[in-house]
Parts: sequence; C-alpha cells; structure tokens
Amino acid sequence: MDIGALNRCEDTEFEEVFRGTNATEAVFSQGSPLFSPVVKIKLNDSATLHCSERCAGLVTWTVSHKPHDILAQCNQTMCQWKEGFQMSHHQYLEGDPSLTITEADYSKRSWYTCTCNNRDISDVQLQIEPGNTPLHLTAGESLELDLLISEPVKVCYNGTGAAGPFSGQICTVDGESLECKDEYAQRVSLTSVLELRGTTPSDSGVYTIMTQRNEELIHTYTVTVQGVASGTVWITQWSTRDEYEAGDSAVLQCNISSNGEALERCRMSWAIINQEKRTKTVSAIEKYQHRVKITSNSTFSSMTLSNLTTSDTETLFCTGSCFVDGTLKKISGAGTSLTITAGAGGLQKSVSQYGVGPPCSLTQHARRYGAVEVPNGVL
Repeated sequence: MDIGALNRCEDTEFEEVFRGTNATEAVFSQGSPLFSPVVKIKLNDSATLHCSERCAGLVTWTVSHKPHDILAQCNQTMCQWKEGFQMSHHQYLEGDPSLTITEADYSKRSWYTCTCNNRDISDVQLQIEPGNTPLHLTAGESLELDLLISEPVKVCYNGTGAAGPFSGQICTVDGESLECKDEYAQRVSLTSVLELRGTTPSDSGVYTIMTQRNEELIHTYTVTVQGVASGTVWITQWSTRDEYEAGDSAVLQCNISSNGEALERCRMSWAIINQEKRTKTVSAIEKYQHRVKITSNSTFSSMTLSNLTTSDTETLFCTGSCFVDGTLKKISGAGTSLTITAGAGGLQKSVSQYGVGPPCSLTQHARRYGAVEVPNGVL
C-alpha cells in the first residue's frame, strides 16, 4: 500500500499502527442514520460521505473501481488522507468514519467504497448538481460551450428559435474527436470549447452537456440569439486556424444568414478588393490559380489555399448574391487576413483576422456583418 502521498494528523508511524492489533478488531453496529447511497452537491462545495456501519478497526475509503488507491483511512490511533480528502479521528472514535471531500469538482464524480478491515461496508455515489449558464448573443457571433469534463460527452439541443422547435443530439465529443450532424458539421469546431459559428436567432434554445456512458446531465446553456436590425442579411466568415506556417494549407469558411428574410438562388464566391476598390475573384488571381479549391452550396462556402507563402497577405472576402424576398442583392463578409509565419523561428507576416460584432452604425454594420446592398463596382 502506497501511502507516501497521504497527509498525517499524528506523529506516530502510520504503517506500524495500522499493522497492529487494532486493525484486526472490528465492531459493527446497525446502519448509520446519516448514511445515504447518493450524495449530490453543488460544484466546488465540500461533500461528506458516510459509511453505513460503524467500525472499530481499520476503515479505508477508495474510489470503487480503484480499490488499491487509498484516499483516506483511520484506526484507533490516527487518521491519514490524501490532498483533497479528510477524515476526522474524533468522529471515527465516535462511530462516524465519514469521508470529507473538501472541494468537489467534476473529476470527483464517482462511486466511493468504505471498508472495515478490508471488508466492503458500503458504496456511495457522489454527484454534482448540474448548473445552468444563460448566454445572450447577437446574430453572427460564435456560441462557445465549455464541456467541463474530459470524458466522452454528447451535446443536445432543444430549440426555441424562429425556425421552430427542435430537440435532439447535435454532436458527440470524445477527446479530440468531434462528430456532428450534417447541418452542424460545417459550423462547429473543437478547441478548448465547442464553438458554433455564425449564430442566428434560430439557434436560440437550451444546449445540454451530458455523458455518453450513462447520460448524466452535466450542464445546460440557455442561449438567446438576438437578430440584427430588421430587414438585414449578412455573411459571417472565419479561418479554421488562428495561425499558419509557410507551406501549410489554410481553410476559410463562410455562411449567409438572414433575420427571417427568404434567401433564394444564392451564389457564393471569394474575392479580394484592390486599391481601386474593384473586386477580383481569388481563383482569377494568377498567384492563387493553382493553389485554391472552393466548394459551395446555396448558403455556405469553404475555400482551401494550399502551399501558403508569407506574401499571401491580402484580405480575403466571402461574397454572395442572393434573391432576398424576391429582390437580387449583393452581400460581403467582413474579410479575413491570414497570419502566416516563415516556419520555426520565422517572422510573422500578417496578423489580422476580422471578427463579427453587434451592429453600431450602418457603416459599421456593413463592415462587420456585410452590407445588404453594396455600391456597384465594389462587388
């Protein structure tokens, strides 16, 4: 038994005491009135787990599936415990060999076993009460969901948005593996959080994080996405990475959203705007012609630029033309500039990635969300 990591509350040699005669004498009583097989607390609160019976011998506490990893133990002479756990010797002598978890986070969720002289007395499950976080976003902003635990989880959605109610699983996460339903696959990425890009009012609703193994509820997010000014259509665009090295391939993506307007026959493309404020499609630019691949549908486009160089510093715009409520309109995203270094130890060449924020004035709204209509010659 490795007890080197345990904290001592007496100066007596722990190993010798627990090998003494006290460890062979056990006295059991009827079930403790404090015993409960399930203990549920709020995140980061302390938790007390009780044994179902008294024991006058050696009491140990372990995580149930790790019986040789002792968290705390007591006998008639003293107690020991690992960091984050405690046992009271006074309470033990009074017949209450309970275990205290001083600050229970999600990693402490488990079944715990209390033993008396190596005989299992009781199993107690520690649960963390699921929390709820309200989130308020403006259309076009990204929704970031902290998954909170490292074990495999699934993300479910119960919609309250304008598109009508929807309930169901939208993604699963297992380590660095992410799988999402087709309608979410192009908008969701996994870093330290789960990010849903380009939100619209139809994304409003309750997002639930639960474990895959037993569907234990971990956390809910109540999300409200406010639409931008009535009668607007916008493009949200982004790069799938924050920084690249020369020789890498960059992936830029974008989608068109509306505040309830009907979008029909949309055509997506990627372009730069030159010094004369004229638009030129990326695929028509000589240095990009053999390095660009674009895939698009009616409201989404993805562009891959291969073999990046530190001279690929132009601001790249996702553009589109759509019939909006029957009227043809041209739309532009806010633009993305790639951050590209020369490699290990190389110098940074370009350092801007345009974001999306709430509308301020008409001019700012056009820059951030993409104007509904653009002057002739600009797009």
